[in-house]
Amino acid sequence: LSALVALCAIPEPSACFPGFDLARMLCLHSNAAVSLANEPNVLTSLVARALTLLRTGSACPNPTALTSLRFLCNLFKQPALIMGLKHGVTGAPEGLLESASAQSSSGHKLVRAAVATLCANVAVASCAGTLDVSYLLALPPLVYVLLKKEEESADVVMRGALALGTGALHPTEASRNEFKASAAACNALEVLEELRVKWQLKLGEKLAVFDNCIHSLK
Repeated sequence: LSALVALCAIPEPSACFPGFDLARMLCLHSNAAVSLANEPNVLTSLVARALTLLRTGSACPNPTALTSLRFLCNLFKQPALIMGLKHGVTGAPEGLLESASAQSSSGHKLVRAAVATLCANVAVASCAGTLDVSYLLALPPLVYVLLKKEEESADVVMRGALALGTGALHPTEASRNEFKASAAACNALEVLEELRVKWQLKLGEKLAVFDNCIHSLK
């Protein structure tokens, strides 16, 4: 694992993607994920490095941005790894979401889709109680920016909608109401309704799920 940290810590950002590609795959392997969770210093270092790279926006090469985001997304596969994510974020939840936000205007649709997936994972984990609700309440502005600009990827649109729709179903009424208020403040519902008209053919059989997300916010 120390070698993995070294791979991801290479000063040149374009050289970091093999390390994060390996890290994201480790998170999907049960035994490797447990080993990673049992090394909090290693996990914290990897998370912090990923956030630092992502925060540089367009200066972060697409392969590195994509693998770093997918590494962060895959941390949600196990509760122990989510704890590592929380410990590795400075100024949480701002550290995580600000780093993701820096990639929301990426010219690569797979990078933007990974940002949307991270948002959806944050929403699910917050509603399940494995991630603090403060992460959830900070989501709507990021998802709004992501969806407002999207012209190419139905995956980005669908995953962004799932993040908003899931957050609006938080089991705690106070958190639900606060989330909906945050979404309303940035006109997230209006954006979803506009996207429904624009993307309904491309969404196909996913349109019913998209409609449920809209209904959840009302």
